[in-house]
Amino acid sequence: MDRHRWIGLLLLILCSHLYLLPPSAAQAGSCKISLKPHMEGWVDNSGTTDFDGIRDSSKADFTPLSKIKIPKGGPEIVTWFRFRAADAMAPGMDSRSGLFLFIGYFLPQNVSLFVPVIDSGNETVRAYETGWDAPLPSSGTDFVNNSFHLPQTFNPDRFIYIRISDAFGGIPQLFLFGPAAYDRFISEKQALEWLIAGILLAMFLYNLAIFIFLRDRPYFYYVLYIGFLLIYLLTLWGQVRLLHPGLFRFLMQHIILISALSMISALWFARSFLGSRIYTPRADLAIQVLGAVLVASAFLDLIHQSSLANLVALVTAVILPLPLICASWVRLRQGFIAARYFLVAWGVLMIGVLAFILFSFGVLPMTLISFHSVGIASAFESILLSFALADRIRVLNRHRQQLLDSERRLTELSITDELTGLKNKRYFASKLASEATHARRMHQPLAMILLDVDHFKAFNDTYGHLEGDAVLAGIGALIRDVIRESDTGCRYGGEEFVIILPGVGEDMAFEVAERLRKKARSRFSSDLPRPVTISAGVAVLQPGDDPESFLRRADHAMYLAKKSGRNQTVTARPEILGSETGSEIGSGQAK
Repeated sequence: MDRHRWIGLLLLILCSHLYLLPPSAAQAGSCKISLKPHMEGWVDNSGTTDFDGIRDSSKADFTPLSKIKIPKGGPEIVTWFRFRAADAMAPGMDSRSGLFLFIGYFLPQNVSLFVPVIDSGNETVRAYETGWDAPLPSSGTDFVNNSFHLPQTFNPDRFIYIRISDAFGGIPQLFLFGPAAYDRFISEKQALEWLIAGILLAMFLYNLAIFIFLRDRPYFYYVLYIGFLLIYLLTLWGQVRLLHPGLFRFLMQHIILISALSMISALWFARSFLGSRIYTPRADLAIQVLGAVLVASAFLDLIHQSSLANLVALVTAVILPLPLICASWVRLRQGFIAARYFLVAWGVLMIGVLAFILFSFGVLPMTLISFHSVGIASAFESILLSFALADRIRVLNRHRQQLLDSERRLTELSITDELTGLKNKRYFASKLASEATHARRMHQPLAMILLDVDHFKAFNDTYGHLEGDAVLAGIGALIRDVIRESDTGCRYGGEEFVIILPGVGEDMAFEVAERLRKKARSRFSSDLPRPVTISAGVAVLQPGDDPESFLRRADHAMYLAKKSGRNQTVTARPEILGSETGSEIGSGQAK
C-alpha cells in the first residue's frame, strides 16, 4: 500500500471520530448540557478566600463570564466559578441518576469542588479535591478525565462552587452529563487519545530505527521532536500519572519547558531538513529568532513565571509554522520535491494549534475534536513529516546515483580512446599488471596480441587523416566484435593496438589474431584502391615475465611480422625470436 492510501486510511479513521463530539441534548435525551450560559465567576486576587468567605456576597462579587478579567503573570491565579444545576438541567435529567461534571480544561494545578447535598434532611456541603498538584484525588473524582461524579443527593437548586488555582488562568468549559452519555464520551475520548499516542509512538520508533541505521541528522531532530511532543500530550492527558505519579508531577511543573523543547526540536529539524541556512536564509533567520524566543520561554518557566512563559509559548506556537511553511514553499519552487509533504504537515499543525487556542479562549465549543485538536494535527503531521523524510532520502539517493553515474562516465572517458572506443594506453598498463598477477595466482594462461596497421603513414599521406581515422575506428570496431567480454582491447598509440586475452593459450590467441587480420583486409580492401592490412605479434605469459618483458616479446613478434613481409601473425616463441637481448631479431616465420 503506497503512502497516499495510508494517508487516505488515516483520514478515514480520524474522520470517523467526528461522531465523537459530545452528544447534544437532542441526541442523548437531554443527557449533556453546557453550563457556560449559567456560570458566574470571580477572580480571587488575594488567593486566600476560603469557601465560607465565598458564600459571603460582600467578599466575592460574582459576575457573568463575559465580564471576568483573568490576570496574566504571577505564580498562581485563583478563580472561582458557580452555577445552579437546576438552571441548566433540561427535562428528563434527574440528579438522583448520578450526574457527571466534566471540566474542559487541561489538568489545572488544583481544583476544589463544593457541592450542596441534602443528607438526612439536612443541607451540608461536600468538598472534592483534584488537580495535578493535589496529593491524591478525592473519592468521586476522575482525575485523568478531569471530571466529578456528583452525589445523587446534591441539591440542584443551590450553587455549586468550583475553585481553580493554576499558573495559566483561563475560563473552563463545564458540561453536565448523564451516566450513559458520560460513559460514551469518556470511552471515545480515551480511544482518540490512545489512537493519537499510538500513531506518534509508531512514528517515533520507526524513524528512530532509521536514524540508528542511517545516522542522518534530520532523523535525529525528528525523533527528538516527536518524543517531546508525545511526552507533552501524555502528560496533559494525565496518562503519565497512571505510570508514575512522581514523574507526572515533575513533568507538569515543567510542562512549558517540555513544550518549548518540542518546538525547538521542530525548528532545528526544519533547518536540517530544508537546508534553510543555505537555500532560504531569510526564513532561517526567522527560525533562529523563534528558537531564541522559545529558549526565553523555557527560562521563564524555570524561574516560575509560568503564566508569562505560557503566553510566550502560545504566541510562538501560532507563529512557528509560518516561516517553516514559507521555507518549504521556496524549497519546493527550487525543485526540492520532498518539501511538499513538509509544507502540508506544518499547514495541518498550524490549523490544529489555532483551533486549540480558540478553544482555550472559549471561542470554539468544547468537543473531542477541539479538545484534542493539537493531538490530531500532530498525528497527521508526524506521518506527513515521516513521508517527507522518506522522500528526502529517495531524492538524495537519486542525486547520489546521478553523481555516481556521472563519475563512472567521467572515469570511463578518462580510460577510453575517443576515436576507436577501445581502452587507452593508461588503462592498458594497469590492466596488464592485474591480469598477470591474477593469471599467476590462479595458474591460468594469459595471452597478448599486439597489432599494427601496415604502411599507415603512407596511407595518411595518400588519402588524408580523415580516411586514416576512419580506418582506425573501423579496426577498433572489428576488435570489439571479435574479442570476448572478458578480453580487453586497447589502442596502444597511433596505429598500434593491443589485446589482453585472459585464460587463452598460444594457439587460440593466434587464431584470434588471424581472424582480425583477415577481417581487416576484407573490410577495407573493397572501399580503397590500396588494401589495408595489419601485422600482429602474439605472446603468452611465461614464468619469468613481468609486464614489461611480456609486452616486449609481443612487440618483437609484431616487428618480426613486419620485417617478414607484413600482413601476417608471428608468435613470440624462443625459436622464432631468437635472443631477445641481441642487436638483431632472429629469422622467424609465420605460424
